[in-house]
Amino acid sequence: MDEVKSLKDYAQEVLDCIRDRYENFSYRGQDDLAVIREWYSLGIEPHYVLMALSEENVPEPFTFRDIREVVKRWFFRECRKEAEEARRSFSKETLPYNRIEKLYKIVKSILIELQVKDLSVAEKILSLRNYPNLLEVEKALREIEDQFYEIVEMNSPKTKECREKARKELEPYILYWNRKVYKITEKALIRECLRKEYGIPEFSAV
Repeated sequence: MDEVKSLKDYAQEVLDCIRDRYENFSYRGQDDLAVIREWYSLGIEPHYVLMALSEENVPEPFTFRDIREVVKRWFFRECRKEAEEARRSFSKETLPYNRIEKLYKIVKSILIELQVKDLSVAEKILSLRNYPNLLEVEKALREIEDQFYEIVEMNSPKTKECREKARKELEPYILYWNRKVYKITEKALIRECLRKEYGIPEFSAV
């Protein structure tokens, strides 16, 4: 989503686009505002709304509430496609800011899959395109990576299984390692497990 585009501007743009193309569309004012706000928070650009409507069955007549899930399903599907393409090419990408965009697509797709409503951690990655200093970018990515994995651990149904695997692997050492070393290692193993489960690449622009 364009960082300077306000919710009001976004709502007007979406409204104008649909009205220009669909005579059977009816706007219900405040009743439709929740739909617009949700699309805005997900970063569904107006052209995505039009693309979704052009490929899906649209009821006649219709309101924003009628097409709410249609647009979201189409958008989520496109996010998954973009993320898969980004995964395939990420390791071969040599341009730092292209890597940032690919990482953003992957992270956003995972957050959507986990039904996380707050996508700000993904937007933080995209904002790094404006950083001219790659050292600052790498530092910021490490911080974002920690935030992202915390969100995944909290929301993923696979976390329990990954935690059990880690504890089983560390069982022979529980009596010999101090608690701090044990916890650090356990955390690393859980994250490695989740990384494999979701195809999470390295958080690096270089």
